Amino acid sequence: MDFTCQDALPLVPSYLDGELSEVRAGLLRKHLLDCQACRASAQDSKSIARWFVQPARAEFAAPSGFAARVARRAFAGDTGSFEAARPAPRENGRLLQFVLSLSAAAAAVMLLSAIALRDQGLPNADSLNAANEPESVETVLRRLDELNRQSLGAPETDPAKPAAPGPRQP
Repeated sequence: MDFTCQDALPLVPSYLDGELSEVRAGLLRKHLLDCQACRASAQDSKSIARWFVQPARAEFAAPSGFAARVARRAFAGDTGSFEAARPAPRENGRLLQFVLSLSAAAAAVMLLSAIALRDQGLPNADSLNAANEPESVETVLRRLDELNRQSLGAPETDPAKPAAPGPRQP
């Protein structure tokens, strides 16, 4: 069996991970020795894979009594934050009250703005009103035909009758 580049390249990642059988790995190694392009691709993949390998970690042991201290503090209600960084409960209540008051004021302003904008009404002109239903395509086309006839000076025809075929004007 002759290995081609199309056969070899998809197998390179599995080869680098050690997932190929000995028979397939042997065929791939033989192809990599013969083919410079596939060998370069395999070397690139191997170089990239090195970036993602985790180095062996030394195991660290927790100090004696660490778990008991953590459990005792957790059951006592300690959140783990530094006492200096935690605001006093009284200050926390003031801040919360300020934020709630500010949020209520912003909501009231938004509500009043929405009511004022609603009462402004929709845009309106003589022949255009945003509250009107849109005209059908046929009605618009009929009105455009009338305008075209008027601009060309052609006599008006009944839109219900089909127009007689004739030469088209540019």
